[in-house]
Amino acid sequence: MGKLRVVITTMLLFANAPAFAASGPSPAVRQACMDDARRFCSSVLFQPEKRRDCMRAHRMQLSERCRTAAIEDRMQRMQKAGGN
Repeated sequence: MGKLRVVITTMLLFANAPAFAASGPSPAVRQACMDDARRFCSSVLFQPEKRRDCMRAHRMQLSERCRTAAIEDRMQRMQKAGGN
């Protein structure tokens, strides 16, 4: 994936999305992003809103595994919300 595509996709991934934020990350995203959350956000690991904000602040540093899982999860949620 090209750098520009990664940047754009990451920005879309962590953009404010109230409908998705309310439900929190899926188990697949939690598993894929746990190492990143521990590395970048250990001080707020058990505070969901602060952890989400921290992960957004570090979005350019997140592992490809985490970004991919989050993108796939968001796309699935958008499809479900659209009735597909």
